[in-house]
Amino acid sequence: MNNNIRKIELAPQDEVDQLEPYIYKVLEALGHPEALVTDESYISDFLCIVDEKEADGELKIACDKLGFNFSKLDSVVDIARKVKDNVL
Repeated sequence: MNNNIRKIELAPQDEVDQLEPYIYKVLEALGHPEALVTDESYISDFLCIVDEKEADGELKIACDKLGFNFSKLDSVVDIARKVKDNVL
């Protein structure tokens, strides 16, 4: 038995499951509708990591698409809740 094998554990997805259609809208606005999201995913996880100006541009586009401002530091779940509140 190899003791060097690490087990990968996925962060919880309880809130993601509850907000699935709104999570999809956030991911679509970020340009990553195919991405895996957990309850611990942040907006910054889906923005350019090598160019700050490009990341800022991507964030602005996503904010414009969703109709409100948010930050790179916001969680995807929190933004999905806001999308849900704005839709209802």
